[in-house]
Amino acid sequence: MNYSKYDTVIIEGPDRVGKDTQIQKIRNHFNGSLWQVLHYSKPPKLETDKDYIGYQSSLFSQMFALASFIPNLILNRSHIGEAVYATYRGYNGAYVFDIEEQWLDKETDERTVVIVLIPKADQLIARNDGESFYTNLEEAEGEIGRFIAAYQVTKFTNKHIIVVDGKSIDEVADEIRAILT
Repeated sequence: MNYSKYDTVIIEGPDRVGKDTQIQKIRNHFNGSLWQVLHYSKPPKLETDKDYIGYQSSLFSQMFALASFIPNLILNRSHIGEAVYATYRGYNGAYVFDIEEQWLDKETDERTVVIVLIPKADQLIARNDGESFYTNLEEAEGEIGRFIAAYQVTKFTNKHIIVVDGKSIDEVADEIRAILT
């Protein structure tokens, strides 16, 4: 039986970078039935920036509360993604790091690892399904830069960037397993 040295795994990165695939690989390797996955996605359409921030603040406070006492939890997207994607909704997502600071104690920090998967910008332009959120490399590079910036701001000490460009799914999975064991 395989065990992870972390109770909470946060997987972040742009859309279509392979988060779902890698989460399934983690679950398969580390006795999948024991791991719960929470997938945080785009919030519902709300009226004002204040509404979005209030909604998301409540959501991420609940996320941190769960992570503080539930073992074997994988977060597919988290407050780090909100720091990046709030820009597209027209407000500053930096507030999530204040929430993180309120919840982050030594024990939670030691039990948690953040893994950010980073592609090349052209991978964001040409997604597997032929659609794209971006019209040019500059937009895609901007999003990648925002993920790297959010990674740098987070106070979690166990954090890793994995550049997925040119790597197979299994090579990325091997890097993640090495981090987790």
